[in-house]
Amino acid sequence: RGSCSNNLSHRRNHSRYFHCLWHITKHQKMRANIGEKEEEFSALETFQEKMKDIVTGTLLLSSIRLGKELGLFESMVRIGPATSTDLAEITGLSKRYIHEWCIQLTANGVIEYNAESDQFFVPLGIDKVLTSEFGIVPMMCCLSENHTPQYKMLKNAFNEDTGIYWGDMVAAAKCANAFFKPVYENMLQTWIESEPTLRQAMSKEGAHIADIGCGFGASTCRLASLSPNARVLGVDFHPESVEKTMELIFSSNLNNASAIVANAGIWAEKNNYAGCFDVICFFDCYHDMPDPESVAHQAFHALKPGGMVFLIEPLSSYGDTTREKLKISSTVPLYSGFNVCFCTPCGKCCMPGKEGLGTTAGTSRYEEIFFQTGFASFKTFGRDSSISPSDQGFRLMLAIK
Repeated sequence: RGSCSNNLSHRRNHSRYFHCLWHITKHQKMRANIGEKEEEFSALETFQEKMKDIVTGTLLLSSIRLGKELGLFESMVRIGPATSTDLAEITGLSKRYIHEWCIQLTANGVIEYNAESDQFFVPLGIDKVLTSEFGIVPMMCCLSENHTPQYKMLKNAFNEDTGIYWGDMVAAAKCANAFFKPVYENMLQTWIESEPTLRQAMSKEGAHIADIGCGFGASTCRLASLSPNARVLGVDFHPESVEKTMELIFSSNLNNASAIVANAGIWAEKNNYAGCFDVICFFDCYHDMPDPESVAHQAFHALKPGGMVFLIEPLSSYGDTTREKLKISSTVPLYSGFNVCFCTPCGKCCMPGKEGLGTTAGTSRYEEIFFQTGFASFKTFGRDSSISPSDQGFRLMLAIK
């Protein structure tokens, strides 16, 4: 987990992102807007860190309850150290869900991981707390019954190795909009400007930009306002989200934006968009999509020669091993919770046998998919931006056709 100083640095860096989430201001103007007094800055930073911990803990609560009710903790105590695959086979539960569950609980210090053997285990002394019928853990599980209507669906998904349709997740779309809208409003322009090739492609007269997985339209409208000479098309498979997008476009008086209902795995071919777009964006959604390979193929099909895919994704490691993921201690405790409760269920819905990448997928997975699709280049960018993506908990990636 690194030294105490490194952990403190990660926590302070990640808390900057939460300033944006709570609509404080742009990163570079933060100190000026909250006052020059160091005590004010320190108090605000401490409060934002508490808010991050509350969100992380809320997501963790459902996973601890799953561990109790599905017998995962009891099985781990009984068999001792085990890989996530072994644990899934012993309990008869979904291998993918159990793997993501193990990462989340390890990142949050509930269970531990031996990187040499690739095995997870319950620490001695904690075993009785996690398996007892009385005490703090059973009380926490009872509390979670009051505020997690989605829990029954999630528990069934673990048992049946199925997904949950995005529209069936209680308030998921509303939650995502609240979480990401401040990012697009306060950081997107700076991030685009940090990559000259992308900036030129999006600003040229008559450019066509697609925003795949547009949700409630915050990203679509921001792209349209930043690129007034371009046409921006929002695409989402969730009809209610597209309706919200169109309402936002209308209320924002944007004449260069529109939105359609379409599946990201077939949208380009279905709508005859071959070679139509200069830039195709995936903002905090590519990891949710059940068939990322088909989605990449659709983007390749829809792009003009030299066109590019611009991805914003949650921060994770380059490699895709459990050991590498758990080293990203600034974000994995939080994002792995989203992965278990929302992203993995979404990535396993609609298409039997397919599943999404998930929030903690290594950058190498994206690189592999886009090169196999036929893209000429793939890179991460933004490190020299005045708002560092990694400091804010994100990765910026660019694939060029």
